[in-house]
Amino acid sequence: MSEAAEIRQYYLRINLDKSQRCYCVNRIGGAYLGTTRTLEEALYYRDLYSDIREGIVPRPSELDLKTENPYLNDGLKYPVPERLQRDPSYKPYVPRGSIYKRSRSSYCLYYSNTYLCCCRTYEQAYYTLEKLRENNWDTSKLPSIQAEYPEWYTWLLGFYRYIVVDKIHEKSTGEKRYMISIPQKHIKTSSTLDILRGYNNLEDALYERDFLMAHDWDYDLLVEAIDDKQNPYYNMELPPYPERKIRNISQRKTHEKEIRLMQKEILAHPEISQRELSRTLNIGDINIRNWLKLYGTDWMSFKTMVLAGEDPLKKLTLKPIVYQPDLSPSRPSNFKGYVHKNNKSKANPWNIEYRHKSYGVYPNRELALKIAKDLEKVGWDKSQLQCIQRKHGHIAPHGSRDLIYKKGNIYSVRKTIGRKLGYFGTYPNHRLAEIVRDLFRNTSWDKNRLPEVKEQANQIYKIENTYYNNMFGGVRL
Repeated sequence: MSEAAEIRQYYLRINLDKSQRCYCVNRIGGAYLGTTRTLEEALYYRDLYSDIREGIVPRPSELDLKTENPYLNDGLKYPVPERLQRDPSYKPYVPRGSIYKRSRSSYCLYYSNTYLCCCRTYEQAYYTLEKLRENNWDTSKLPSIQAEYPEWYTWLLGFYRYIVVDKIHEKSTGEKRYMISIPQKHIKTSSTLDILRGYNNLEDALYERDFLMAHDWDYDLLVEAIDDKQNPYYNMELPPYPERKIRNISQRKTHEKEIRLMQKEILAHPEISQRELSRTLNIGDINIRNWLKLYGTDWMSFKTMVLAGEDPLKKLTLKPIVYQPDLSPSRPSNFKGYVHKNNKSKANPWNIEYRHKSYGVYPNRELALKIAKDLEKVGWDKSQLQCIQRKHGHIAPHGSRDLIYKKGNIYSVRKTIGRKLGYFGTYPNHRLAEIVRDLFRNTSWDKNRLPEVKEQANQIYKIENTYYNNMFGGVRL
C-alpha cells in the first residue's frame, strides 16, 4: 500500500465541519456518529465505535477521550491532510466557566455545563471563578480559595476607593452612574466640592480619581491638565464593582517616622525604658504598643533588634488590614424591617418577626428596633431573647409569650408541643403559674412530672411569701 493510501486509511471517516471548529466522525456505512473538538479525540472515538453499523453508541461528550488516547500519548503518525486542516486564524474554544444568577444572593458557577459551587455575591463568584480557572477547575481547592477571599475583597475595596454609585440617579432612571467622593480632610471650604458626579463608566471615574489623589485633590488642575487619551483603564479588564461595599475604608498608617525616632532614641540611650521613651517623644505608652503591634512585635523584641544593629523597617512587615465581606443572605426587595405594627394591641402594638417566627411584642417602635438589632447579632437565637429583653429593661407582657393565660381570676399554663396544645394546670395567682412555667422549662415540658412540679412550685411560693412577709410585712402575690 502506498503512503498516500496509508494516510487516507489513517484518517478514514473523519471530516472537518463547515465552521472548521469540530471534527465529525462517521460510521463504517457513512452515517453520522458524533463530533469532537480535536482531531486526536475524533480518531480515538472512530476506532472505538465507527465499525458498529447499527445501534446506540455513547456520545463523545459522555466519554473520556483524553485518558489512554494513543493519538495524544504517541502523537499522529502521518501529517494532517489538507482537508482536515483548520483555518490558520482559528482559535480553539477553551471553556472559561460561567456565572448564573439564581437570586439576589445566589450566584452559581458552571464549567462546561458542570455545576461547581454557589456564591453569595457576584464579586465572590467572579473571584472564585478566576481562582478555579487558575487551578485547572480543581474543586478540591474551593476551601482554600474561599479562605483567601477576604484578602481579595479588601484589595477590591481599595481598587474602587472613593468611587460610589449615584443611588438617586439609579433609582430615578434605572441606570448606574458613578461619583467620586472627596475625603473630608480635602474639603477646605463650604464652597469646595465634596462629590464629583456624572460618570457613566468606571474607567473615567477611576482615572480621574487617580489623578486627584496624585495631585492633592486639586479639581482645578484636573480640569486643566488631565488627558483622557492616557486612561489606562480602557485597556484592562476591570473587576466587578462590589455589590456589598464597605464604606469609609482606611489605609493603614505605617508610622515610619515614629519608628525612626524610636530607633534613634534607643541607639542614643540603650538603657531607655518604654515609659521613658514615651515621655521623651511626648506620646503615650499605649501608642508605642499599638505601633509595634501593627508590625507584629513588642517593645523588648523591637529594642533588641535595634541594639543588634538591624533596620526595623526592613526586618519587620506591616500587617495589612483585611476586611471581612458580608456573606449573609440578601433581604427581599420589599423588605421593610423586622419590626411591624399590630393594631390589635394598644399596650404593645409593635411586633418583631423573623422567618415567620415572633420575637415578642413591645410598647414602642424604638425599643423593638433595639431588640431586633441585638437579635441579628446573635443570629436570631430565640434562647437569648429574654437576656436581650432584660438588657433593655423590658419585661415581656403576660400572655402567649410567657405561656401563661388569664381567664377571670385563674391563671393557666399552656404550651404547644408537636402542634398539640398541652395544659399544665391552673393556678390562683400569676406568680405561682410563673414558677410552674419556669420549672417546666427546665424539664423539657415533661407533663408526666406535673404533680412533682406543682409540689415544688408550692414550696418555692411559700418560701417567697415567708421572705416577703418577714422583710416587708406583706405577702407578694
